[in-house]
Amino acid sequence: MNYKELLKWASHYMPGYEVYDLALSMISKYDVDSEEAIAGIFMLLFCWNKGYYQEKPFSYADEHISRFREVIRSEKKYILPLRNERIEKVDLNKTIEELGVTIRESIYHLFSALKFLGSTGVSKALHLLLPHLMVMWDSRIREFYRIGSSVNDFLEFQVKMKRELEEAIASYMEEFKVSEDEAILKILRMKYGDNLRPLTKLVDEYNWVIASRRTAR
Repeated sequence: MNYKELLKWASHYMPGYEVYDLALSMISKYDVDSEEAIAGIFMLLFCWNKGYYQEKPFSYADEHISRFREVIRSEKKYILPLRNERIEKVDLNKTIEELGVTIRESIYHLFSALKFLGSTGVSKALHLLLPHLMVMWDSRIREFYRIGSSVNDFLEFQVKMKRELEEAIASYMEEFKVSEDEAILKILRMKYGDNLRPLTKLVDEYNWVIASRRTAR
């Protein structure tokens, strides 16, 4: 995908950023297993995945928060080594030495442990925990890409998004003869100005727009 195509479609993104920015800031300021971070994640889930919760009793949401707290605190060791990984640079087959597992296996483990949130919910939670590494999805995006909702499908989706972003970055580098890091910064500034958001969020907005338009036909 050319960077111009990425920006063109992402420019039509409509939901806004207040909830997302607030959730991300709460997680960045506190430990990933803090009450503040957990509150930020569920604030976004209740707003952006409300269809999953609106027909269910309050006790269902309470149970999810309790289970999420337990999982995050017990599996924190799988999250922290991935916090600085970036989708455009990551090698999913790289071994995390302190854990003895690959990055791919660590993502697999975390997705499986949080699967009770539903396939859409777990992708949003993982994105907030690993904002530069994980791309969110929902049912429309999965339908658009003709992909299932399993953990293996999720990993396949991440690999596809990585390739798309690599192509977009490379197209900018080729046109303007700049480094990869400069290309990424310029692309993000073209979309967000000074209020930069992760590259993974930019491609999510692209996906949201094209999937919404395709499934609305």
